[in-house]
Amino acid sequence: QSLWACGKLQIIDHEVAGVLARRSLDVIHECEGVEIANIIWGLSKIGFKDDDDTILKIAERMTEPDTKASPKDAACVLYSLANLNIESSQIYAQLSDIMISNSHGVNAQALANAMWAHSTVGLTPPPRLLENWATSKLGLNMAVVPEVESAPTE
Repeated sequence: QSLWACGKLQIIDHEVAGVLARRSLDVIHECEGVEIANIIWGLSKIGFKDDDDTILKIAERMTEPDTKASPKDAACVLYSLANLNIESSQIYAQLSDIMISNSHGVNAQALANAMWAHSTVGLTPPPRLLENWATSKLGLNMAVVPEVESAPTE
């Protein structure tokens, strides 16, 4: 949680952050989703762009089933990775799958963060991400939603 605190307090010392990030790899197997999200959020908040490989290894841990990652955790990691301009289509897809498989736990902010993250790094979000949210939160049946025709341009 030291990296979360650095981000929250805006303590920007990239040398210390690098040491803490690499150290987190030694204990990451003990972390749950919220702890992993906090680590990556803290690094994002201080703009730590010195070691993308370490950050991606931390993010990969989030995709393992025993982390008990919530949709909010997954959205936080997506947002933080995009904020650091780190793109990994595999990790983005896996984090999106966490949100898709638990769409009842996705709020509007988490959905917006995930959509923004994909767009920021040039990835297309999985259509099911929005579809599942619209179905579970708005009661829409996306299979029968008519396509909206665009107005003719002159």
